[in-house]
Amino acid sequence: MILEYQFAINLIAGIFLAVAQSIYLIQVLKKQITPSLFTWFGWSILVTVALVSQIIQYGWDWTLTGHLFAAFGCTFIFLSAFLTKNFVMRSQDWKFLYLGLACVALYIIFSDPWLTTIFAILADLVLGIPTLIKGVKSPKTEKSIGWNIALVCWTLTLITCLDNNIIFFLFPLYCFLFNLTMSYLTRTKRIVALEKIPIFE
Repeated sequence: MILEYQFAINLIAGIFLAVAQSIYLIQVLKKQITPSLFTWFGWSILVTVALVSQIIQYGWDWTLTGHLFAAFGCTFIFLSAFLTKNFVMRSQDWKFLYLGLACVALYIIFSDPWLTTIFAILADLVLGIPTLIKGVKSPKTEKSIGWNIALVCWTLTLITCLDNNIIFFLFPLYCFLFNLTMSYLTRTKRIVALEKIPIFE
């Protein structure tokens, strides 16, 4: 049943992700939020490599629509943050970039689908740690409705994965959980509460 509507569902999911990243991109250009430069740089590399490698190995599949939009989105967000000099780059972020890129390299080297999926998730998570840290300590600099909109994308993607092998389910599930975490960390109520605590000022 799901396979009959897979194209439409994945197209809609991709549109939601494109909207989410466009909103984030606009907020970066307006300097309403200050992204972690290394997170988006690393994500740009990872998602692009993952997308290309999957297309080369398995051919195009409509479950990759979200990844296609993500590749363009991450790249545009990185370039916009860099060119406008509106970004955060802490000294500790270098180690997360190196570890993340190491996981990307392992992802490329190994051919076993389970290992590549695990390394892809690890790479994405490690590269995303600076953004998670910002979400914990400075949520206002990451507050974007884009995190919430992206949840719709990954929810729809998960639905299309129900008829596939569980391996196709893992990365979209991770993406859903990451966006859910960022949405929770950057909610208005939490930001207001933290602004009253001197240590977070």
